[in-house]
Amino acid sequence: MTARLRDALLAAALGPGVRGHARGARPPAGTLAMLVRFRGATDEQVRWGGNDDPRGVLRRGQDYEVERVEVHTQHTKYWIGGRAYNSVHFVVVEETATRGKPQ
Repeated sequence: MTARLRDALLAAALGPGVRGHARGARPPAGTLAMLVRFRGATDEQVRWGGNDDPRGVLRRGQDYEVERVEVHTQHTKYWIGGRAYNSVHFVVVEETATRGKPQ
């Protein structure tokens, strides 16, 4: 999935002008449910954007449900198990746009 397609899907699911949300903030009402497969990580990928290191935490080839997507100008973070990981560590297995109740 390209970054442009991901951003378009997020915009469709969350509404115009929503590009993510701050660390620790509640997710917006609409969300993009995603299942991703961990494909490994390099030191450079982990350091980019101050992400958590998935090595030793996640298993290569294992699928994980993304809790939150945080889109930045140069990278995207996937929140899994309360930790933020660089999206380049994963391949999207399944995604579904949903609309939640207003908060």
